[in-house]
Amino acid sequence: MDIHRCRFVPYNPQAINALAFSHPPSTELQGRGVPTLRLAIGRANGDIELWNPSKGTWFQETILRGGKDRSIEGLAWTVDPSEKDSEGNDLPGKLRLFSIGYSSVVTEWDLEKGRPARHSSGNYGEIWCLAAQPRWESRNKKKDGKQLPPAEGEYMGQHLAVGCADGAIVILSTADGDLKYLRTMRPSTKKSRVLNITFQNRNTIVAAYADSSIRIFDIRSGKLLRTVTLGKGPNKAVKELLVWSVKCLPDGTIVSGDSAGEVRFWDSKNYSLIQRIQSHQADVLDIAVSADGESVVSAGADQRTAVYRRKAPEKGAKTRRWVEVMHRRYHTHDVKALAVYETKDISVFVSGGLDTVPVVVPLRSIGKELHRKLPSLPQSPPLSSSPSSRLLMGWWDREVNIWRVSQPSKSLESQQQRLVAKVLFQGEENLTSAALSSDGKLLVAASVSQIKAFCLSPREDGDKPGLQVNKLEIPFEISKCGAKEIAISPDGKWLCFVRSDNVICMARIDIDPEIPGRPQILPGISKLRRAQRNVQRGKLHHGSLGAYDRTIRCIAFSSDSNIVACGDLAGFVDAWVLENKSNSCRAVDYDENTWKHIIIQTLKPA
Repeated sequence: MDIHRCRFVPYNPQAINALAFSHPPSTELQGRGVPTLRLAIGRANGDIELWNPSKGTWFQETILRGGKDRSIEGLAWTVDPSEKDSEGNDLPGKLRLFSIGYSSVVTEWDLEKGRPARHSSGNYGEIWCLAAQPRWESRNKKKDGKQLPPAEGEYMGQHLAVGCADGAIVILSTADGDLKYLRTMRPSTKKSRVLNITFQNRNTIVAAYADSSIRIFDIRSGKLLRTVTLGKGPNKAVKELLVWSVKCLPDGTIVSGDSAGEVRFWDSKNYSLIQRIQSHQADVLDIAVSADGESVVSAGADQRTAVYRRKAPEKGAKTRRWVEVMHRRYHTHDVKALAVYETKDISVFVSGGLDTVPVVVPLRSIGKELHRKLPSLPQSPPLSSSPSSRLLMGWWDREVNIWRVSQPSKSLESQQQRLVAKVLFQGEENLTSAALSSDGKLLVAASVSQIKAFCLSPREDGDKPGLQVNKLEIPFEISKCGAKEIAISPDGKWLCFVRSDNVICMARIDIDPEIPGRPQILPGISKLRRAQRNVQRGKLHHGSLGAYDRTIRCIAFSSDSNIVACGDLAGFVDAWVLENKSNSCRAVDYDENTWKHIIIQTLKPA
C-alpha cells in the first residue's frame, strides 16, 4: 500500500479558548470517572469538541459546529435535579452544556442533535465570562446518616452567572429545562469589565474586574458584600491591574491571577491578602484548583504552567504557606484555559491555548508520570477522494478545496498536486460534512440547516486546467434537512445522509436527461430504521446525557454499493442491504423497503 502524506492540505486548527469537564472533581468518588464524564473544548472558530476520557482513551466523540464570526470564550456544564418516572423510580437529571462568545447571548446546546437548543439574551453588555452554580448538597444529616431533603421552595439545580463588559453580573435560571433571566447585580456606576467569575458557595459570587479589584456578591439579595483592591501594577505607566482569573478552594480561600504575573491568595472570611507569588513573567490567564484544595495550577501568556502546593504548617504558625513546586512549558504559545478532574484513582488537569493542542497533565503525581498531548486535528478526517479522477477534497469552516494529484509516473521535479477548485459557502453555519463521488462529478456538502450539491466538470483556462463548479438544484425536502454525516455510494447512485435527529435517509442520484453527464438528486427519500436498544441508565449523581450515546458517528457503503452501515457512540452497528437492484433510478422504483435491515451488532471496547 502506498501512503501519501498530504502536506499540501492547508487545514488550520483553531486556538483553544475554553475547557470544561461535565463533572466537578471529587476525591470521594471511586474509579477513573463516571460513564457520563465528558470534556468540552471550545475553539476560536465557534466549534465545541466533546471528548470522552473513559479509561484513558481520550476519544473525540463529536464536534458541535460553530459559524461565521463566532468564537467560544466560555463553557459551563449543569445538571438538572433528578426526577421520577411514571412508576415512581428516580431518574438522573439531564446534563446541559452552555457557551458564550463575544456577544450578549448565552447558548445552550442540544447534544443529541448537535445544534443550539436555545439562546438567552437581554439588555446588558457583551458577556465576558460564565460560571455555573455548584451542585446542591445537603449539609445536614439525619441520625441514621442520611442526608436531609432540601427546604421547601429551595432550588436543587444550578443557576448560571455571567459577567458583562458594563460591570453587571446577570443570573440566569435553568429551572424547568429552560434558560431565563433572573436578576442583575451592579456594583456601582463605574462600568468596568468583569473578566472572570466563580462561586465561593451556592449563594456567593466572586468576580474579577479590569479595575484592579475583586468583588463579592450575595446572589439571593443582589447585595455587594465586599470590594477587594489589588493596587497598582508594577509599572508606573499601568495604573490598574487586570484580574484575568479567580477561583475558590473548598475552604472558601480565593485565588486570583492578574496581569502582573502574580498569583494571590485571599482569606475566605475577611478577604485579606494571605500570600502573593510572582510565578509568571506575563499575564496569568487562568487558574484551576484541586478537589482537596491542596494544589493550584496557573497558566499564562508566558507559555508557563505552574503548580503550587501547601506546605506543612510550621511550629506556631496558624496558616500554611503556599510554594511553587514546579513550572514547565507544555505549550508553544499563550495558555488560555485550564480544567481539572479528580477521583480517588485519577487526578489530571487539561490545558489549552493558542497552539491548538490540548495537553493532559497528571496533577497529584506530577513529575512522576508523563503528560499527554491530544491531537488538534479532528479524529474523523475532513477529507474525501475520487480515485478514478485522482481528486482529493478537504473541507473546514465554510469552504471546500479540491486538488488533483498527479500520476506517480511523472517526474518528481514537477508539481505533485494542483488546486483545481475552491468553493466558499454562503450562510453562517460551519460545514458538518462533505462527500465527493468516486467519479469526481458530484460534490455534496451539509451544515446543520441545509444540504447543497454541486456538479464538477473539466475546464481549460489557459495553461492552468481546473474544475468548473455549478450549483445543482436539489429537492427542498432534502436541502432543508441539514445533515451531520454524508456519504455517496461508490457506484454514484445513492446519497446517504444523517439528519440532526439521527434519522438516516437515502436519496437516489441519476443523470439529468436534459444535460447529459450532469448528475441530479431525485425527489423522495427513504428513511432507514435502526433497531431499538436500551442504553444502560446511570446512577443519579452521574447525570444523564439522554439519547446522546445513540448519536451516529460514521456511515459507510460497501465496495459494491449494496450495503450501507452506520455506527453510533454507544458501540451499536446497523447495516442494510439493497434489495431492489433495478438499474432504474426513478423515485417510483424505491420505498422504505428498498433497504432491508440485516445486521444488529454491538461493539464493546476492549
